[in-house]
Amino acid sequence: MNTPLPPDSLLQQLFAQYPTGQLVVDRTLRIRYANPSACRDFGLPIENLMGMPIGRFLPEHLSDIQAQFDALSTLAAPSSTLTPDGLIAYRHDASPFPSRVGLTTLREGDEVLLGVSVRDVTNDPARLIDSITGLPIRTALMVAIMDRIASHPMEPFAVIKVEMRRIHEVNVTFGFSAGDDVKREF
Repeated sequence: MNTPLPPDSLLQQLFAQYPTGQLVVDRTLRIRYANPSACRDFGLPIENLMGMPIGRFLPEHLSDIQAQFDALSTLAAPSSTLTPDGLIAYRHDASPFPSRVGLTTLREGDEVLLGVSVRDVTNDPARLIDSITGLPIRTALMVAIMDRIASHPMEPFAVIKVEMRRIHEVNVTFGFSAGDDVKREF
């Protein structure tokens, strides 16, 4: 198991004050620190969260988290990004909740870490719209499909799925703002 951040760590002191869930993750993608809000959101005490793989709680965000670490070798300065809106996070009991996640590169001494800010957006009306494209997100689509089935159970309808592939390569090669531009133009 990885060593937790020292109790007097500046990162630990800073993140303890945040009202949203704050995690510090190392390159092995294991949790090194969790603030009280993260403990509440994920339903575990801090000593149980420490050392756990971040993918256990944020599997849909894992590729973005890994991409942020991968991009560190090409970045001269710390960077921040938001993962796509509406991805699902999971509590300790495996119950899902829609989340908004921000990622920020951090340094603790010589070690490069990743700050992961997790916000439960269950009651946030803006959660159904992607902040980059302005289009409804997957959760909104699922709500619309369920409403359609409930209101017209015998009428057929179709859903067309369009998937954007290789956006990760655009983000890594040209930066996240270029990837956002591609998403908006698509």
